[in-house]
Amino acid sequence: GFRAEEATRIAGFAEVAAAIPTGAALVAYVRYTRTALASHDRNGEVRYGAFVLRGNPGRVVFFPLGAAGRIDSASGAWRVEASRRPSPARRAAAESRCRLLGKRLRALVWNPIRDEVERASLILIVPDGELQRLPFGALPTDGNEYLVQSVAPIHVVPAERDLLGLGAREATGRGLLALGGPDYEGAPG
Repeated sequence: GFRAEEATRIAGFAEVAAAIPTGAALVAYVRYTRTALASHDRNGEVRYGAFVLRGNPGRVVFFPLGAAGRIDSASGAWRVEASRRPSPARRAAAESRCRLLGKRLRALVWNPIRDEVERASLILIVPDGELQRLPFGALPTDGNEYLVQSVAPIHVVPAERDLLGLGAREATGRGLLALGGPDYEGAPG
């Protein structure tokens, strides 16, 4: 256990890229403030971006998503609307409004990466900021479906390094352990 935990703690890019299952895509959302390297951002504005990594050899593509305030606001508005229980008379209008808000949010956080992940067999998401509260699979599509129905399975992981244990299995024993007439009330010894 200690060795596995230690290996996870010191994992780097190469180890994470190697841990991505064949055919899967890793989407790591990041909430960041402009740096000297990001010339397309205004100085000091908090923004979101998404790194998409498709397995070995580890090709990474970065997608700038926009101002964090706008995305956080859209996420909050959709979650509030989705959690309401409308009266039966207002159910259709409430669902229409919820789908509209969900589509706006999807346009901000999913549509920019869609082409990069659409052929993946599994989509691994590492959210950041308010996106940690977002049920990605519940975002509506342009039709009458939701992402959970129209894309590969989505699995949210807390951190990229947590992928290292995704495919690992403990060694299993062989043979049979048989106990005859155990004395559960007896003294150890």
